[in-house]
Amino acid sequence: MKISPYFFSAVVRCKAKPLLESLKSKNVKIIPWKNMSDADGVLVWNIHSSAYPAIRTASNRKIPIISLQEGLYALGWKATVPAMRKECVRANTMNIHQVVWSRFERENYITTGRKPDMIVNMGNPEHDLLFNPLRETRSTFGIPEHAFVVVYLAQYAHPRGGPNEQELKQMAQYVMDLISVHSRVWVIHCLHPKQSRKVKMTQEGRRIIRPFRFPVFDIIRMSDLVVTLSSTEAITASILKKPIIEYDISNSNPRWPFSQHGVSIRANNQKDLKKYVNAALEKKLQLPRNIDYAKEYQADGNSSNRVADYIIQHFSKV
Repeated sequence: MKISPYFFSAVVRCKAKPLLESLKSKNVKIIPWKNMSDADGVLVWNIHSSAYPAIRTASNRKIPIISLQEGLYALGWKATVPAMRKECVRANTMNIHQVVWSRFERENYITTGRKPDMIVNMGNPEHDLLFNPLRETRSTFGIPEHAFVVVYLAQYAHPRGGPNEQELKQMAQYVMDLISVHSRVWVIHCLHPKQSRKVKMTQEGRRIIRPFRFPVFDIIRMSDLVVTLSSTEAITASILKKPIIEYDISNSNPRWPFSQHGVSIRANNQKDLKKYVNAALEKKLQLPRNIDYAKEYQADGNSSNRVADYIIQHFSKV
């Protein structure tokens, strides 16, 4: 079998690596997009605007398409619903099947118009990397083992709402200033891929700014607390049962259901942020965890194989 994947960014190429390796181990030949005409099927990551030309080309040539979830987009932010509706119409019309990470995304897609028999949830192949040995450890950054590590997963200003650029800069500064809370606190500020171009890692005492490098899982695994606004890696932190503070000084409505699911707590100002960090330091930050994310996202180290088997089975039938 020959499969042609379409990547719209370097980040997606990295995220796709575990799945592509699994496909190759099952004797699937991965061919470049320019040779798509020879493929038995095409993979795209979300029905993303950057992928529309590729999707149209594959559809016109009657080559079956499977779309794979790439980020938080389908998890439940109301602002994404109009775009999701357009995706559903396009997918239903072109007979594009979809693989998502959990029942939450599947239910949201079905609610916005996707045909139920064309969408399956099988976990995120990228999460298989959580079962690999650590490549970056505290010693990589010179962080002592007794330290309390706060990881800030940064976000860019989103056109659909949330904090503006100035508010995001303020939030980043407030998080970096958390080292004043206690001498044990270290802060690692993980930049979003869109913020990481031509930025080198810098360290000033117990403050570290780390450009995006794939994967960020090792940073989350070494953390004691995760602070974020709306990073996809909040799912990873939830799977690892790391306490999460959803931090947003813009007082906008929650984007994603993390606090609703009991895996995070909301902080809308600097005072609350420090209060929750202090509680976490004293091991008093209790989260109800109404949802078991490891179970819901099938984080068992076998997602790549599940998705690969589905892809092979689907492309063999059509």
